[in-house]
Amino acid sequence: MKEDFAKFTLHFVCVLLVVASNAAAQTSAPTVADDGAPYGGLSLPVAAAAPGALPAENAGQACPVVGGVTPPCVLTGQYNRYRTSVNANETGLANFTSGDASSFGLTAFYQFPGHTNWPPIPSPGSGNYNFEPVVAQPLYITNLAVTGVNCTSPNCPNILLVASLYDLVYAFNTSTGAEAWTNPVNLAADCTTGVPFVNNFSHNPGGTNLPYYGVVATPVIDIYPGIPPVPTAFVVSACVSSYASDNIQWNLDAINLESGAKMGSAIINPSGFNSSYELSRASLLLTHPTSTTTDIYIAFGTGAGETQAAGTCPAGFPSCAYSGWLLLYSATYTSTPPSVSFGFVSGLATSGGTNSLVFPTVYTGFNTIGAPKGPSGLGSTETCVAPNCVWDQGDNWSVSQGGIWMSSGGPSSTASASVYAASANGPFACTSPSDSQCLIPGNVVYWGESAMKFPAANLSYPTTPTDFFAPSYQRYTLNSDGDPDPSLYQTGELSRLDLDFGSTPPVIVPLASAPEFALIGDKSGYMYVVPAEANGSGLTVSMGQFQNDDAGLGNGAVTTQPPFQASQLPIWPNTGNLVCPLNSDGSPWTNNNVSCDEIHEIAFFNNLAFVWPLNESVEAFQGTATPGTGTYRYRFDTTAVINPCPAPFTGLPTECTGVHPQFPGANAGGMVGAMAIASTPGPDPTGTLWAITPEPGEGGWGWLYAYAIDSTLPVGQRHGPGEL
Repeated sequence: MKEDFAKFTLHFVCVLLVVASNAAAQTSAPTVADDGAPYGGLSLPVAAAAPGALPAENAGQACPVVGGVTPPCVLTGQYNRYRTSVNANETGLANFTSGDASSFGLTAFYQFPGHTNWPPIPSPGSGNYNFEPVVAQPLYITNLAVTGVNCTSPNCPNILLVASLYDLVYAFNTSTGAEAWTNPVNLAADCTTGVPFVNNFSHNPGGTNLPYYGVVATPVIDIYPGIPPVPTAFVVSACVSSYASDNIQWNLDAINLESGAKMGSAIINPSGFNSSYELSRASLLLTHPTSTTTDIYIAFGTGAGETQAAGTCPAGFPSCAYSGWLLLYSATYTSTPPSVSFGFVSGLATSGGTNSLVFPTVYTGFNTIGAPKGPSGLGSTETCVAPNCVWDQGDNWSVSQGGIWMSSGGPSSTASASVYAASANGPFACTSPSDSQCLIPGNVVYWGESAMKFPAANLSYPTTPTDFFAPSYQRYTLNSDGDPDPSLYQTGELSRLDLDFGSTPPVIVPLASAPEFALIGDKSGYMYVVPAEANGSGLTVSMGQFQNDDAGLGNGAVTTQPPFQASQLPIWPNTGNLVCPLNSDGSPWTNNNVSCDEIHEIAFFNNLAFVWPLNESVEAFQGTATPGTGTYRYRFDTTAVINPCPAPFTGLPTECTGVHPQFPGANAGGMVGAMAIASTPGPDPTGTLWAITPEPGEGGWGWLYAYAIDSTLPVGQRHGPGEL
């Protein structure tokens, strides 16, 4: 059957409409099944639910269906276990139109209380901070039986849960604006005389521009019917014993959301884990593989080792070593009184140890203390003098060891409770150095620059991934303005240039009764479409492993496409110079002081993949499914179907230019901070894309934008800017 797919448009709802180019027809319009569920596992169907058919867990203790409507609870980062950034129940904001703009504005302001013991400003400053930043995504839970509030369901308070860098967790009653608990939960108390860790803004031990931390990763809320005795939040935090200390302790806490009491706590310190070298940024993931199992996945990466690229290690960190980690903890509930005990199940370190027989051979002899500075005999930025250098950013190999950070997005999960995570710059290497491919997970030595699958079977012990994808053909090295012989480095280019693969989480494409796929972005502006799971289709699915020219993505019963450039650069506007990755004059991976047009988030809605690359405006790519007899293919048109501000960014329409453009980014150096799509349920959903982006010309203050996504226009109908 051949069916025309709807034309997509993007409205800037406050002012005008911008229409994308016509979308291509597809063999079969796949049914998208973003069910909005917060976590995978128990009682979910084998195949993803049809649009609008929400699994039973969303009718749980704290978010009951009221009047046939499921409340728009936000129980996990990026709104659901797929990490699509879609709230499938937020119907009020899904139909936001230009007519609503005049009445749109701030309705509530939740004030943090003042503190007398703020962290001190590190040298060379003086004094104390006077602000309490929040970088974790706030969560929202409805109809909560808060202690001390006389209420009956469904008329109990709706609660906004906020965790700050100051190690405090707040619950605000959204009806009154007041705090729902007597006091916020102080997680720094997990340390003796505990306080948040004071950072010096230079990766010592991690987190650029984080003045101090506390809670960085987005918590997760468990409301699964019949498992937690009360709605429970799980939070990961850091603390130290004094503001002068670099001895960081990471903790996992469970919080009773009704009372604000701690239900249980565990120190995160598995064997081989260097807590002071690590930073947990990725949203937590919760799954229920069985009726008695609650699993919490915690990711780490980006730690003290980042200092080595700038010079010597900081005091107290002699080796500058860190590794990416994915840790699994189990939670066991007790009903009376409500409490939680934690058990460490297992963990995967993406790097560590020493191997002399690996491929790519550039990683031979790698270890966690010192790494190679590039292929033997070629020198590095530390040992040569321009122009007789190969500009390899060599330190990045030694300091960037596969962190799992994903721009604060979380590991993703399918309905079966299988788990997916992506690692960043660091070595990917296998045994059998005579080979040129790696097809067996057990042969992988280092797990940098890769996407990994951990199945739910046997409690999902993440000792070794059961499937993976690692990019082999790293295209941006094939240019005349960079290295004289980039082939010497293949396949180490991503690490060598500090261009992380896994700068987004694996975003699951939730197709109904069909194989599921994962979308991943990187800092070079590429998007990867990777087969993920059979999802009840009966087909054999392989993620593609590490194969020459990424051939594994196109082989087998379930296939996709080669990685493609989803940002519009690497050509810098008006100059023709390459932005990504190098200049031949020896400057590192920026050009004209501008970085690559990196991708840090992918939002997926109704077969559209939205990106907002660094330095560019919002863009979207349309997905197409081609089912066959015993086969299934899903791929994206590599030409954006929504692209209001196209390269080369000359002669742009007025909505793309000016001090405060309607589509910021191009010619402004803006970078989207976050995207969220409010959606209606059903087989033909409508949605509004909400996005926050800083305005560099206005002191970095953020602006909130709303764009209406229209999927109802017929194929062939064209509109111009400003038309409705």
